[in-house]
Amino acid sequence: GKVHVVGSKSFGHLTTRNYREFLEVPPADRLTLRIEPDSEVRAADQELKAALAKEHYLGIFDVICEGKSTCPLFTPGGSLISFDGGHLTPEGAHLTGSLLREKSGMSWMNTPSSP
Repeated sequence: GKVHVVGSKSFGHLTTRNYREFLEVPPADRLTLRIEPDSEVRAADQELKAALAKEHYLGIFDVICEGKSTCPLFTPGGSLISFDGGHLTPEGAHLTGSLLREKSGMSWMNTPSSP
């Protein structure tokens, strides 16, 4: 069988105080807020990207952060993507899954697997 690797994610180090402050931002302004991902996780992503064939590696940063050095904090609907920088909220998981399917170029993500 084929092996596909999906890279790790990290949206920086958020604390309870941080995300509560972010939630106080008016919804119209939330889409402008971005955060720098953890540098070690980002470096590991780059190493994997360089070591693996393009058709076998899917970097989360490429999809979520769109190749930029910072990542969005909120979904287009104004919900937090992650409450702590490492775990996705339900809305963040939905966005991530949708973007992975849409932007991956990997047909295996759209094909149901058989047991």
